[in-house]
Amino acid sequence: MNKRRLVVLAALGVIAAFYFYSTATRAGAPLATSRIEAVDRAVYAGRLAGETPMDITVSLKLRNQGELERFLEDLQDPASPVYHQYLSMAEFVSRYSPLAEDYSAVQAFLRENGFAITDTWENRITVGARGSAEAVERAFGVTMNRYVHEVREVYAGDGTPRIPDHLAGFVDGVFGLDTIYQYHTNHIARKLDRPDIASTASPLISGKPPYLPHELQEIYGLTIDPGVDDGSGQHVAVILWDSNINKTDLQYLWTSAGIAQNINTIKVVGVGASPPAFSGSNADAELALDVQYTSSFIAYSTLTARSPASAVPASTGPKVTAYIAKDAYPSSLLKAEQKFVSEGKKTTGPKIASLSFGIGEVIQSISSAETAVFQNAAATGLTVCVSSGDDGSQGGAPWGDSTAQASWPASSPYVASIGGTTITVGKSAGKLAWKKEVVWKDGNGIRPSGASTGGGSSALFTKPSWQTGTGVPSANQRHVPDISLDADPDTGYAVRFAGSWYYFGGTSASSPAMASFFAGVNQRRKAAGKPYLGQVNAAIYSIFNSAAASNYHDVTSGNNVKYKAQKGYDLCTGVGTIRGDTLAASLLAK
Repeated sequence: MNKRRLVVLAALGVIAAFYFYSTATRAGAPLATSRIEAVDRAVYAGRLAGETPMDITVSLKLRNQGELERFLEDLQDPASPVYHQYLSMAEFVSRYSPLAEDYSAVQAFLRENGFAITDTWENRITVGARGSAEAVERAFGVTMNRYVHEVREVYAGDGTPRIPDHLAGFVDGVFGLDTIYQYHTNHIARKLDRPDIASTASPLISGKPPYLPHELQEIYGLTIDPGVDDGSGQHVAVILWDSNINKTDLQYLWTSAGIAQNINTIKVVGVGASPPAFSGSNADAELALDVQYTSSFIAYSTLTARSPASAVPASTGPKVTAYIAKDAYPSSLLKAEQKFVSEGKKTTGPKIASLSFGIGEVIQSISSAETAVFQNAAATGLTVCVSSGDDGSQGGAPWGDSTAQASWPASSPYVASIGGTTITVGKSAGKLAWKKEVVWKDGNGIRPSGASTGGGSSALFTKPSWQTGTGVPSANQRHVPDISLDADPDTGYAVRFAGSWYYFGGTSASSPAMASFFAGVNQRRKAAGKPYLGQVNAAIYSIFNSAAASNYHDVTSGNNVKYKAQKGYDLCTGVGTIRGDTLAASLLAK
């Protein structure tokens, strides 16, 4: 046999072996929900180089799912013997988490296929790994290609990912196989360019937008008592990506609002990579808004002059930790959410999180994995607030999809979905006072030419038992939002960013403000010897059904493109906006 023939036969043998391995993998169990459907609409641009590094996440299914869902409902039911009897992380793991041997099997499979394990978690819901495009193709039976999608070059796995049959019973999905789907923030910023604004640290224009934290407290009827319900001793998380804060901006806002916060209570923690330096990016702007209003919306202000100087605390407002993913891809944000749940189990860990991002749910394949994490949060007594989106009834879907849809993760039944309004402010007894609110909508209500509060009915989740009341649609779907606050940048939040004042709005503003409000309630609950709020949805609707008029401002005018405001609940603003002191007292009593 000549040398050339031997070389050919050897090459054919390698190809055959690869084909056998590849087809054997492809013959395994399909992960249908992990298929990247957007490749069908993208323009093929060639194969992805095999050595391209990739970070992926494999998610596992929780055990005893039916029992867990019943338990989570009972946790919110005052008639249940387990009402507010939250689990420790160890108890959650023993009852509901994937088995340790199954978790180990997934890691072994990844290592066998050339991956290095990058992150594991006590709840065993996800495993992070790093490998090459070639390793992804070998392990999951997809073909990694380059595409042009909406004028952007991306990569994605073509085909339905598959796993060996012995993993099929407990593996839920694989994520990170594409750079098409990205979360986007839900904020809108407009620079304040007025010569009548002093450059020194002082209130802007008292009683006019954009409003500082202490002014928003007056508008929404919040009477903050230092050391009682000012958020001190509480801990709130912010989850975002690729961003950092400018401490000078933060301290400037506090000083302008008469707030004595301690900069050492604010931390930025990288998840998957170190946070970048502050650069004034769009993500930095989002983080500025999130941190400034989680730390300040409930903080005591000396400008309100409600307490003598001797009663003013040295520091007020909740501690804030920002968990920063390395990028906006869902797989990376899932790691940051895992970090929050992991840290929340600690006595001094964050008990509330604000997520100011989303994407249209009909293309969100990662929803089952994030649902498991949100269920873990609810079971262990954590509260998750999510902005309902800024694309009205279209949910913020990519590629200009005009389908009416809810925004994910706001549509999860295990989070509080926070919508937005446009507020009109008056005065009463010399103080700012709520006058009226309508649905927030700019222009046509859909970005980039307009914007409006997100809302609609979920295509993924059925209606939770607690979602009842006047105006709640009869359709058996999870409806969003649950509750709202002002989100119009023209009537909204004063934010100090990169050395300048800005008007900020969007539901990215209402979510961190609501998270801060819940921190003040938790402070009072702790002092009263009661458990934290945990998943707050059932309480929101219970109060809505028993005493709506005294606890909520009903928003009955406006629309978010498809849906109109109405008496009671609506798919624009939920149950309405807060009547601060009254709602706080009602939540304390729950």
